[in-house]
Amino acid sequence: MVFLDRTTIIVPPDWQERVDKKLPDPAAYQRKAREFESLPINDTRRRAGFTRYAPEVLPTSRRRPAFPEVWKSDKRVKDAFDAWSNGKCAYCESPINARRSEHVEHFKPKSLFPSLAYDWINYFLSCDGCNGAKFNKWPDTGEYVRPDQRKPETLFVFDDGGGMSALPAASNAQRTVDDFGLDRSGLRRFRQVAIHNQLKMLRRVIGTSLPMKEKRQLAQDIVRGAEDPKMPYSQALGQNLRRVWHEHFPDVSLF
Repeated sequence: MVFLDRTTIIVPPDWQERVDKKLPDPAAYQRKAREFESLPINDTRRRAGFTRYAPEVLPTSRRRPAFPEVWKSDKRVKDAFDAWSNGKCAYCESPINARRSEHVEHFKPKSLFPSLAYDWINYFLSCDGCNGAKFNKWPDTGEYVRPDQRKPETLFVFDDGGGMSALPAASNAQRTVDDFGLDRSGLRRFRQVAIHNQLKMLRRVIGTSLPMKEKRQLAQDIVRGAEDPKMPYSQALGQNLRRVWHEHFPDVSLF
């Protein structure tokens, strides 16, 4: 997970108007949403979801109350989030190369936080794996790590086998790893292959007889390329490359 600058994504100027057109009574919806969100997070009424709590403020789909779909019919919404996330899942950094695998995901589930169901600050691009693992989860206490706040990459550690864990004191980060499935076996394998390919190049450079200045410059090029925001698993790559360099040259700063 790497930082995503929220200021670089532009909300369509008519977004709220489009949302309001889909709701039977926008004011009633917001009123009920605030009432619902005043309930404790573990209140059984809240965990049952907003569609059960206030079905009267939602349109019906297949004879059931449902949140109206606004963005799915507009290709520009997915395009905006795809560009913002560099074509990667905002959570695991896996490349998303098919439209059907892209999900504009609600960070705070709309079933528990209906006031944010149509707020772009609550949206991230997610892959099938992370979206399916997270689903409607929200912790009893604390929260999850947001890719658009602080420096999320500093809260996680990646080993050369592709494994991912949170720093011991970062409880929100560990919840994120667990509930988003960020250390799932398939994802570990993909990261491991990417890490090993990059480490192979770095070790070749380390093993050359070049002067240290040239060796360091070549290593810098490899690390910069691996940590490019468009590179899949950039944080896992960068951590492992930097670690191996410092294992070989503890007294020579890479950058």
